Amino acid sequence: MNPKLKLFLIPRAAAAFLRVLHFSLRVRHVHVERIEEHNSSGKSYLLAFWHRYLLLMVFARYRKPIFPLISQHKDGEYIAKTMERFGSRSVRGSSSRGGGAALREMIDAAAGRGDNIAITPDGPRGPALVAQVGVVLAAQRAGCPVIPVALISERKKVLRSWDGFEIPKPLSRAMFVYGEPIHVPAKLDADGVERWRQTIESAMRTLTETAERDFDALWRSGRR
Repeated sequence: MNPKLKLFLIPRAAAAFLRVLHFSLRVRHVHVERIEEHNSSGKSYLLAFWHRYLLLMVFARYRKPIFPLISQHKDGEYIAKTMERFGSRSVRGSSSRGGGAALREMIDAAAGRGDNIAITPDGPRGPALVAQVGVVLAAQRAGCPVIPVALISERKKVLRSWDGFEIPKPLSRAMFVYGEPIHVPAKLDADGVERWRQTIESAMRTLTETAERDFDALWRSGRR
């Protein structure tokens, strides 16, 4: 198939699939006030979630527009075009390719224009559930808090990929769980960056573990 035709068709088909899958789920948003408070304030923030939750994160309660960091790998172009269908304007780069320029663009989006940004701290290659320093540097230099979010599904297909990529099964319960905002100091030395990297990683891991353990109670307490 012609590459241009593929770039036209695949994102549209992917967006339609995501909408149908999301519609088929019974979705709740837990601790949503933690992000809605920032949505109403108009101030920028950094949405952080593990790579395994990427599939349906476009349906989280973030304020649009949002600028997600997408890998420069060839598949990243399809992901970026798909996310454009949901009002996102992607920044292309990663810890391995184009990271410096991408980080500067994200900082400009957040600090300069007041837009929100989104990062998968363990992407694009892993290790899974291990935050990289980029999330600290982006939050620090943009001067915006990190808001962790996890997407926990009652029934799901877990792929045999490096991240354990999750696909919620239709008709199952699923919930977006929002963590407490994390405010990274503006001035940090190398040891400070590492401490805050560990802080963010720990908060994200705890959010996931707690949500999976207390799924029923949290889902009942959530909002549609």
